[in-house]
Amino acid sequence: MLEVNLLPRLGDDGAVLAAFVMITDITRHRLSELAVRESEERLRKFADATHEGIVFHENGVITDCNDAGLRLIGYRYEELVGRPVLDFVAPDARDTVLNNIRMGYERAYEAAIVHKDGSRVAVELTGKVMPYKGKHYRMTVLRDIRDRKEAEARIQFLAHHDTLTGLPNRVLLMDRLEFILASARRRSAKVGILFIDLDNFKTVNDSLGHAAGALLRLTASRIEATLRSVDVVSRRAATSSWWSCRTWRTSSRRSRWPRSSSRR
Repeated sequence: MLEVNLLPRLGDDGAVLAAFVMITDITRHRLSELAVRESEERLRKFADATHEGIVFHENGVITDCNDAGLRLIGYRYEELVGRPVLDFVAPDARDTVLNNIRMGYERAYEAAIVHKDGSRVAVELTGKVMPYKGKHYRMTVLRDIRDRKEAEARIQFLAHHDTLTGLPNRVLLMDRLEFILASARRRSAKVGILFIDLDNFKTVNDSLGHAAGALLRLTASRIEATLRSVDVVSRRAATSSWWSCRTWRTSSRRSRWPRSSSRR
């Protein structure tokens, strides 16, 4: 590919006497431009095809965003571009995001963004510094991790709670009981521990089967209703038995356990 330039040589009277012809081989230059355009087109198609949000920003100001990012945050393209990236980050996560941008941190980390409707969206962010046309842009990939967070919270809950009643299980009870006893010793307080069992529950369970679970849930809710927020009630798995703990200060006045939580 050639580029041709004609430079006329003029006489004193302005007449064209001759012409200089400059012929330049621009094949390499044109191929380089084509490669850049193709690379940009591939990047754009890749950004549009992925389900993860991709945001480009320069010095903290958003310059571009793909469709997945727009769907994740709820704004239109023209509402997003030109605004500081921190405008869309949850307040409690802004310091972390800002520090990672300044340091050029390129590993994945968790943060939160704010949707246009005001809801909080848990995300995993991965930033990469990309030089382009003499400038340095930062590309940030946003991955929606709300489902993962809900699953982790559910797993954590099931590890420490009874699946039928939602009450703390033995593991969580022992952990809380250890704290309660230590606190009682420091405050010279007393701790009451009550073991509650439902009489003849096996007969009820054998006759009603799974429907007996409603009875256990009802019992659990009634016991919880009689306790204070600082008290603990726990169910032993696969049984109709509960442990209930209550603390009170030592005084001349005797504290009474609620009647409805006594064994029946």
